[in-house]
Amino acid sequence: MRIVSMKSIAVTILFAVIMLAGSQIMAQETDEAAPAPAEPPATAAQPAPAPAAEPIQLQTTPVKETAPDSGETTETDMTAPEGDKPAEGENQESPKQKSTWTLVDRVSVGVLGSDLAAEYGFQAEWSAPHFGISFFWAHLQPYPDETDFNWDLGFVFHYYPLGKGPGNLYVGPGFCLAHLERDRDPFGLLVADPIAVTSGLTRFEGRQRQKFELIGPIVEIGYRHTFQVHSAFGITLGISATGGYLFSDQVRFYDNSAYFVVTPQFGFSW
Repeated sequence: MRIVSMKSIAVTILFAVIMLAGSQIMAQETDEAAPAPAEPPATAAQPAPAPAAEPIQLQTTPVKETAPDSGETTETDMTAPEGDKPAEGENQESPKQKSTWTLVDRVSVGVLGSDLAAEYGFQAEWSAPHFGISFFWAHLQPYPDETDFNWDLGFVFHYYPLGKGPGNLYVGPGFCLAHLERDRDPFGLLVADPIAVTSGLTRFEGRQRQKFELIGPIVEIGYRHTFQVHSAFGITLGISATGGYLFSDQVRFYDNSAYFVVTPQFGFSW
């Protein structure tokens, strides 16, 4: 019995030793196996944040830079042509900045020699920003020397020193031609003589007249302002003064005469 009990005790101790040894071996294998999987996550976790952080920074940086750049380029591309178009429009309107036609009245008062004079007519001008040429025609009526049929015409070169023709200050030289006609009085120096009366009537019916041509240099200075009703149309208001000296072709019958008139202006520009 003792021998059996000793064997059982020895077997039990041996089994316990084997189990203890086996548990230690298992613990070592577990300790050796545990670090192996732990290292891959550590190695995988270290590179993972770096690429994740870098794309976020790279994405945010280009998005912030490209968004304003694309917007600015679009705005500048859109505004650049729009800014150029008005510039071309201003060149067209300005002395507006291309050629412009202006039509205004020529209702003037002034003097011709020793007589008062009035004009009733029109004047037209073609102008660029700095230069222009004006043409006028009017019925001319001296007072109190009322003659039968009179007119004057002329042209003037205009210079716009401020470069905003035709709606600004201007000055320039020109020429004027005045034509005066006067019917002879067929009965002025007649006595009751049938022959003389017949002769006078014949001369009257033949419309024999005294005709005078006066021509000479003139200078004009004035100011206009154009109110733009439309981009290609405007209303023009202004005033001008024209003066010169006209030479008569028949000095024995009509003297050389000074010429000066003031003309308020109203008209249109396009």
